[in-house]
Amino acid sequence: MERLTVDTHMGAALAMGEDYPNEAAAIADLAERYRVAVAKLADYEDTELEPEEVAVLMGENEVLRQEVDRLKEEIRKLQRENFWLTGGLGREE
Repeated sequence: MERLTVDTHMGAALAMGEDYPNEAAAIADLAERYRVAVAKLADYEDTELEPEEVAVLMGENEVLRQEVDRLKEEIRKLQRENFWLTGGLGREE
């Protein structure tokens, strides 16, 4: 997911794109980024979660991602072992 904001010395601000050919292009891009940011904020508000709850969920999500990675590695290991145990012939089911 692309981050919509940047941290500045004055707080969060909408991230701008790269160089624009003209002012109209910059304004159009900023207007679209604003629309997307407001929609994202509305989605967040619809969850009725407090920032602290989001932080807890982010931590839980990281733990789950690590577990998924561990399980994927375990599957690859078992597949390699099965390959060698079956002489590389694998079975179709």
